[in-house]
Amino acid sequence: MPHPPARRGAETNERGDSMADAITKDMPIGDVVKSHPETLEVFSNHGLHCIGCAVAAFESIEEGALVHGIDTDALVKDLNAAVEAAKPD
Repeated sequence: MPHPPARRGAETNERGDSMADAITKDMPIGDVVKSHPETLEVFSNHGLHCIGCAVAAFESIEEGALVHGIDTDALVKDLNAAVEAAKPD
């Protein structure tokens, strides 16, 4: 089944899906995990193990990554890859 074209001006992935809901470094960690539980393993693999702590509820991905010495861009890339892989075909 062909995918509908993305909104004009919207960034798309290789399948042509809109990436308007892509994870960005300014998103709160808690919101990302709540919306995309498949990202828990990615956070853990990158060394961000405090997902359940109170700070994660409002701390951004970038803030958490910086505090823990984690490459923010690599983390965001892997988070988006996990979300993409979890999408049904």
